[in-house]
Amino acid sequence: MDDRRNDLTGRTEIQLPESDIKLPALLRLLARWALVAGVIWLIVSILQRSGATLTPFIIGLVLAYLLLPIVKRLDRYMPRWASITTVYLIGLILFELVLVFVVPSTVNQVQQFGSNIPGWFDRGNQFV
Repeated sequence: MDDRRNDLTGRTEIQLPESDIKLPALLRLLARWALVAGVIWLIVSILQRSGATLTPFIIGLVLAYLLLPIVKRLDRYMPRWASITTVYLIGLILFELVLVFVVPSTVNQVQQFGSNIPGWFDRGNQFV
């Protein structure tokens, strides 16, 4: 083995000998895809088993990921705590507006849909 010290990082690089075993390209590709599929399966199974516990954390991560660019842009004009507070207040106001305007309309449409279902069954029975 050949040990070399990297001057930039101060870490020691270790050169491993090349293996004499050569795998066909198709086998290497299949092995990679099998590894990726296994990792995805592992992640999905962990999320299924602990989904209720992890849901708030996942929602928090998604919100932080989506809101970070807005907070960074507001950082130019105000302190970070003020930009975070502003973004949260704007988000809360938008959420409230959705609740006020969208939810009542949706509830009304679902009620109308429910009241129309018996008539559809009656018309369907007339065709039979």
